[in-house]
Amino acid sequence: MMNFNYDDVQITEVSRRLNNVVACKIVAVDSKSGIRLEVAKNQTIELMPKDFEVFKYEPGMWVDCQLHKINGQVVGCRRIGMTPPAFIPEQ
Repeated sequence: MMNFNYDDVQITEVSRRLNNVVACKIVAVDSKSGIRLEVAKNQTIELMPKDFEVFKYEPGMWVDCQLHKINGQVVGCRRIGMTPPAFIPEQ
């Protein structure tokens, strides 16, 4: 199991709600386009990991993001880090 350092905005339910942090599931990984995240029902967004990251993303993993929405549609996404196990949604 990997050891992750979590950001303060990820570790409590109140902090997550106040900072609009949402757990997003990785649905695809591509070396050219980055990681594709399911950010809302029937909506995905692609993010390119930073060059300095040395981590292997795989479909099915969960990533915390701050989502920016307009009229219910996600128009922006900032990746915070891997989702702490306590906040991974039940399937």
